[in-house]
Amino acid sequence: QVATGTGVDHGVKWTYGIARYLALIGAVLLVGVGVWSVQGRPQLGSRRAVDRAMWVGWVALVVGAPLSFFAFAAQATGGTMADGFSPSVWGDVVGTETGRMLLLRILLVMVLGVSLVKWASNRATWWQGVSGSAGLLLVITFPAAGHPNSLSPRLLWIAIDAAHLSAVVVWVGGLFALLLAGKAWLAEPEAVRPVERFSFCASVAVPVIVLTGVAQTLKLAGGLDDVTATTWGRLLLAKTM
Repeated sequence: QVATGTGVDHGVKWTYGIARYLALIGAVLLVGVGVWSVQGRPQLGSRRAVDRAMWVGWVALVVGAPLSFFAFAAQATGGTMADGFSPSVWGDVVGTETGRMLLLRILLVMVLGVSLVKWASNRATWWQGVSGSAGLLLVITFPAAGHPNSLSPRLLWIAIDAAHLSAVVVWVGGLFALLLAGKAWLAEPEAVRPVERFSFCASVAVPVIVLTGVAQTLKLAGGLDDVTATTWGRLLLAKTM
């Protein structure tokens, strides 16, 4: 808007928001559930439900990651969604930090798709290291492409937001994994260690989520006055509580 003197199309804003949420939900299901499925795979029937959730997360990322890139391209040029699909615009968008992170996210989704195939076939011995690295980088692309990228010092706030999102992914992904695994698997002896690990991680992750979230809120709002005076701030207060 500043560069071109024009506003952003309302449909582009909605598309960008939906795409970002799809990618975020996909990361929680794919990376979060994946982290805990590695800890101890449930029995066959429940394992299928867990694996299916990971594939649903991957599909959400396959849709959300490219759509985020196209919508950002349209938003950056102050155009419509049709402009976002123009290759001539992509070169300019990739020249920005946000554009590069969104493009990296697309590439990481492809890598994680290969890892999922290897995981399902049980043939790979190297997939865990690749999947773990790709999953971590995928999570980092969210703060690196978002508002922490505009704060100072940039690396500090990207790291804080990455810790915030990583804690969310591990905690919520673990909840999904335990829910999908079912009571039958939880009664098995091999489930004891993963459940104990989740209990410990949850007791760490939730305080991390709250503390890093409050810190970012105060930084973005510039003080408590703007937090209570805006809808954005009141929603954040409700979420914190």
